[in-house]
Amino acid sequence: MTLPAALSNVLVPLVAGLIVGFGSGVATGVLATLRWVTRRPAQGNSAVPIYTDETNPTPGKTPWRGHEHFSKLGWTFVVLGLLGLLMGSWSLYQNNKTADCVAQFIETTAATNQARGEAGDLDRQAIRQQRSITRELNQEFINAIATPVTDPAALEARRVEFLTKARDWDARLAEVDRIDRDAEARRQQNPLPDPPRC
Repeated sequence: MTLPAALSNVLVPLVAGLIVGFGSGVATGVLATLRWVTRRPAQGNSAVPIYTDETNPTPGKTPWRGHEHFSKLGWTFVVLGLLGLLMGSWSLYQNNKTADCVAQFIETTAATNQARGEAGDLDRQAIRQQRSITRELNQEFINAIATPVTDPAALEARRVEFLTKARDWDARLAEVDRIDRDAEARRQQNPLPDPPRC
């Protein structure tokens, strides 16, 4: 997951939650103000509604759930705002968890690919060395056929030279086998990770 995608996954729910919460607050404030303004002429009182002990069902306490403070619509917006806050927080937590999981998978995959890439380099080195040995052997065959030797001394010298080269080829082929084993060991030590379950 790229950085812009991760930021959009975090910022979009946050901004949406802020817009919904702010809009709900403004709407609640406007509706409460309009309701209060429309009730003022009917009450015949230009002052802010004040509870007195005579009108207060619980003397000594000012009710905070009365119609002058929160209407049913206001409570609905409060509940929706709290739900939006909870859902936005949960979504943000889930997005962060997913981003961490994907980042860990990418990091593991990058390290594995690097080790397996080095194993591939070893494979190519072994192939080049083996190809060089094959070319030299083919050239020896071509030389033996193109310029045959009949003199016993020259034939013995060519045989000794060929055996010397053959021993060198055996040593180089043993090195090729070692390189192959090293490459395979690196692949075995760095298996490809399982797909993430985020």
